[in-house]
Amino acid sequence: MGAVPTSRKVNNKALSSNIMLDGGDIAPLEVLTVYVNSVSGNDNNSGSSSLPVKTFSKAVQIASSKIAKEVVIDLAVGTYTSASLKNILAGRVYIRGRTGVTMNGDIDLDDMNDKVVEIGGFTLNGGISGINRPPLSVRVYNMTINCTNGHAIELNDISQLHVSYNTITASMYPIRLNNCGNIAIKGNTLTGNYICIEITHIANANISNNTLSINQSISNSVAISLINSAYGYIVNNEGSLGTIPFLESKASIIFKGSNSVTTSGQDIKGRGGLIYNAA
Repeated sequence: MGAVPTSRKVNNKALSSNIMLDGGDIAPLEVLTVYVNSVSGNDNNSGSSSLPVKTFSKAVQIASSKIAKEVVIDLAVGTYTSASLKNILAGRVYIRGRTGVTMNGDIDLDDMNDKVVEIGGFTLNGGISGINRPPLSVRVYNMTINCTNGHAIELNDISQLHVSYNTITASMYPIRLNNCGNIAIKGNTLTGNYICIEITHIANANISNNTLSINQSISNSVAISLINSAYGYIVNNEGSLGTIPFLESKASIIFKGSNSVTTSGQDIKGRGGLIYNAA
């Protein structure tokens, strides 16, 4: 039988029916770190710390060609274009930047089921989404996210989610979540239109120490909305909302702690929703 054509590789060996793999090919690396430098890197390099690649897409290509338990893509100061992460085989994927790193384009987390993904430390001109077969766990931290076309963070079916210490501006909602497990949204500055945080079918939500702002409102605008969710604990948030209500509970239970939110709008309770003062 001849070789079976395929574009996938293992440790830079093309997969086919007559490939010879040794133990070094099969045993996964514990951690694979791919270094990227848009200024001094070259996509013909290996991606080591001394020989960084130039583009984020090349880093993802290298990460997708290796068998590793954990992949870290380390971004040096510079400007990058986003790329799909779905072909990375590792169970844990970390995209790490720093002040002075800018990435343009959306980060798509579709088809990354059963993985742990962390994204942090840089400016993203785009959004983060995972709707179909998304990761098991996601952490987004220390980011500046500027989304001019829709929701900034939109995720479905996430078991664990942490969104912390980000500055997020969106043309629609800064955060929109559906059918997730345990989530924590802490220490963020959120600016959007209509709604800041919309949560549907959530097991447990801790929303605390956020600054909330809504630029444009409509008749059903609200800062934080929980719909068909089990529990939400809302505490130590702040913002000046004008006439926009702070909380909406529809078929959900909200425990409302001490918050520094000013508004003339009344909290909304619908379809059996409950809001308890827990200050």
